[in-house]
Amino acid sequence: MKSFIWATMWVLLVTPASQLQGQQKKNTSTCVIEGTVTNQKGTPLAYANIFLEGRMEGAMSNTQGHFSFKTCATGTFTLICSYIGYRTFKERISLKPGKIIHVDITLRQQQIETSPVIVTASSFTTADREGVTLTTLEVVTTPGAAADVFWAIKTYPGVQQVEEGAGLFVRGGDVSETITILDGAIVAHPYKYESPTGGFFGTFSPFLLKGTFFSSGGFSAQYGNALSGALIMESQDIPPKKQVTIGIGLAAESAKIDLPIIENKLGLSFSGNRSNTKMMFELNRSKVDFSQYPFAYDLNLNIMYRHSRDGYFKFFLFRETDKVGVEIADPIYDAHYHGHSTNQLYNLKFSNLINRVLIQGNLAFSQFDRNMNLSAMYLEHKDRLYQFRLSAEYELKPGFTLRSGLVGFKNQTLFTGEVPKDELDLNPDAETNRVETDYRSDRV
Repeated sequence: MKSFIWATMWVLLVTPASQLQGQQKKNTSTCVIEGTVTNQKGTPLAYANIFLEGRMEGAMSNTQGHFSFKTCATGTFTLICSYIGYRTFKERISLKPGKIIHVDITLRQQQIETSPVIVTASSFTTADREGVTLTTLEVVTTPGAAADVFWAIKTYPGVQQVEEGAGLFVRGGDVSETITILDGAIVAHPYKYESPTGGFFGTFSPFLLKGTFFSSGGFSAQYGNALSGALIMESQDIPPKKQVTIGIGLAAESAKIDLPIIENKLGLSFSGNRSNTKMMFELNRSKVDFSQYPFAYDLNLNIMYRHSRDGYFKFFLFRETDKVGVEIADPIYDAHYHGHSTNQLYNLKFSNLINRVLIQGNLAFSQFDRNMNLSAMYLEHKDRLYQFRLSAEYELKPGFTLRSGLVGFKNQTLFTGEVPKDELDLNPDAETNRVETDYRSDRV
């Protein structure tokens, strides 16, 4: 009996100890590097880049200047911290499994000298009128433009190249400061595969457009809320003849039908584009691991009715869908990004000339839906925009035009989902917070 009691006590004592030993062994397989990043005044620096030299391991500081990351490396390495406007910080550290290293980094400011930059306002047009600088064919044949209007506009002076996207950054302003207008209606989401720097391509094909006007400054109040630039596009009018156009490429297919129903009075155009990059990436051996190759398609219907010599109605319908999935390599765990968005625009425009007064107006509705999933983060983004515009123009004398108008907007933006409590934690099992934001605004 005593032997049984001693054996039972021995099992109870040994089992937790072995579990603890296994847990400690699991936790000591990596080294943790943490700390803070501040300037000489002690102010935290957010989004500083901290990493180990020669390795793909590191982190960014959060809004409080804190950072933390794990590494499986052992030995002596150089810890580097870089931040624009400050001198690069370097320090040798010794890494051992199970060790926690705390480093408080203080960065010193450094002057950045650049060549003088002269900024001048300018306007460019692609319509068939005086001052033409770019036609639809030139958009297609512009080197590096990839047959995209936004990429072609980026070749103009005053537009900066930021990353490998189509976003229009004008004179240092953010991409959101450049307004995009189609047939008088504001396009809230003018890019495919949207990102904080705009997107990779523009939404509208150059073959859907009659002309484009771009201004990097000096535009009138009719382009309200445009802080840096304005891109104004006009869709095609009544097609002059029946025509079917088909295009097939390695990663895309397109088709367009032009149909004049009543000569110079009623006509329509219908087009569709589809891009699937799977074959292109497989042939070119991309280093990026896609769980969903970039895929997109769009449909467009454009109807125009001319009720008089100086008056017409035009209806423009557009729907676009894109999706992408990317595997993100991480030294600790695997992460996956999946994105899916749908963009729709319905716009009715009318125009009429009455006794030298040009009256134009719009009724438009746009809808944008996007789902984003990255490890523990999941967000749904919905935008609804209702808008109307009414304007009148009267030419007092050559070179002097009086304009007046009224615009109205009703906007609803909704964000729902889950986000990690630690903004830098991409662990699929990370703790999350529920997000529910419903923003509504009206403006006249």
